[in-house]
Amino acid sequence: MTGARERIVAAAAQCFAANGVERTSLDEIATAAGVHRATLHRHFTRGRDQLVAEVIDQQAHAAADDLLAALATARSARDGLAGAMTATVTNARQDRVVAAILALPGARAAAFGPASATLRARGQEVWLEVVALAGRTGEVIAPDLDPAEVTDHLLRVMESLVAQPGAVDDAAAVERYVRAFVVPALIGPPVRPARRARASAGAPAARGRAARPAGRT
Repeated sequence: MTGARERIVAAAAQCFAANGVERTSLDEIATAAGVHRATLHRHFTRGRDQLVAEVIDQQAHAAADDLLAALATARSARDGLAGAMTATVTNARQDRVVAAILALPGARAAAFGPASATLRARGQEVWLEVVALAGRTGEVIAPDLDPAEVTDHLLRVMESLVAQPGAVDDAAAVERYVRAFVVPALIGPPVRPARRARASAGAPAARGRAARPAGRT
């Protein structure tokens, strides 16, 4: 995005955070962006719904970039996934833009509908990096997992933890929850090489013994 479109999206995010999505008018967004309302409609023909989706996309790009950078230094896929989900939930709870969007009656439709393809695409990018990390560490990804379905599942878990935290109300509790109920279903521990049979371990000694001469008892 460049120019007017970029300013409109940034203004929409600011207005949503300050006033809530439903209490923000398109006129207010246009004024905050320094553009005419006609310009706003030219870029966003579907009005506020399209702006909500665009703001979600912007948030998704920023979050995915941070998570991919964190995964690059993770010691394991299990640690990486737990850390990524904990960071996402914790940051989202503190983000007034996210809070405003989740307060919408149709928040799930906005977050998971066709208009939010970028959110799902960037989420899948993060999951595939977790899979690649598991390949490097020897951890086992559960078989027959469709990346798109895994991404949708993880997004829904995180959305629930943000919108309805219950007893999972701080970063430590989020990480415990994710490690207990999410990570084990997706990623197994590293596969350790099988131990050599005892016979193999003793083979050098056996080979080292002199053979008996033929014909002797």
